Amino acid sequence: MEQKTITELEDVARITPVAPALTRRQKLCRWADAVSRSRHLVLGGVEHIERRVLSSLRAERVYADDISVLGIAILDPDLQAAGLKTDRTLSPFVTSSSATVGDVMDFFAISQAELHQIACYCHVDLRPAAVARRIRGVAGLGFLARLAAFFH
Repeated sequence: MEQKTITELEDVARITPVAPALTRRQKLCRWADAVSRSRHLVLGGVEHIERRVLSSLRAERVYADDISVLGIAILDPDLQAAGLKTDRTLSPFVTSSSATVGDVMDFFAISQAELHQIACYCHVDLRPAAVARRIRGVAGLGFLARLAAFFH
């Protein structure tokens, strides 16, 4: 058996490090952090999540160019590296990333009711701080953890 160093292998193959799998809570916290960093934006949501047929909602395409709660997740390179499927990760020729609402729901393992709590237009307050608090609530973080994140 021939042994080669990583440097020698890079000459003949592309080596991609594999990130450790994130838990649901870690993914949601990463999303909340990304939303929090967008504090100067007013975010868009998804209309009538609670009234939609699930198959129709899951098929809806969300674009990263939209300044939205879901768009921020789609743009985050760490979430993409952790497995969030976007068309940019599927094709290097696409100029704008997008994903279906179903892809986002599956990645974060959230239900329609949880997505409604996080990203529906019926919530008057779609400022990043408020959205991040709702994401952390869905993640199951207790009051003290959410309070600490508020002052972070």
